[in-house]
Amino acid sequence: MITDKSNLKSVIVNNFTIPFELKNGKYEFLASVNLTSTDKVTIQVTDVYDNIENAVYQVKMTEVDPPVVRVIAPYASDNNVIYLDTNDPTIYVEGTIVDESLIKSININGVQASYVPTDLNPTFQAYINVANKDQFTIKTTDENNNISEMTFTLNREGAEIAAGNPMGKTWVVFIENLEI
Repeated sequence: MITDKSNLKSVIVNNFTIPFELKNGKYEFLASVNLTSTDKVTIQVTDVYDNIENAVYQVKMTEVDPPVVRVIAPYASDNNVIYLDTNDPTIYVEGTIVDESLIKSININGVQASYVPTDLNPTFQAYINVANKDQFTIKTTDENNNISEMTFTLNREGAEIAAGNPMGKTWVVFIENLEI
């Protein structure tokens, strides 16, 4: 938007003359700017008396994609279900983050995860309390304030089956010996 007490003669954006129109006492214009070979937008406005006003805006390119979170331990299914084999009140969570920018924070249900902030695509670890909880959420923020939130559902059916087994966990070992 441009405000001027005089009528405008021209609007030039990065050396291209742009059409404009008067709406409610202010001049409006729309310009498409190719930023592949420049890091600034220059706007030059000239009124009917040949008064010229220049404005230069620096462009800082940032990525806008949220971080992608992947949990490595405990194993999470494709639909973000984690199958627990114990009823322990605390679980160890480990994962990786993929993002074009550095990560500013990784928070799991209020617990700050441990990671190296200077690493691009870091791994993270945290012990979280899951007593009386059926899910937890990992909230990740990158340096451009892009936020990713992933919720994981806890499935304790395996823990309940193991708890009901008087023999405890059952292990099966297969040993194969082939003669050729």
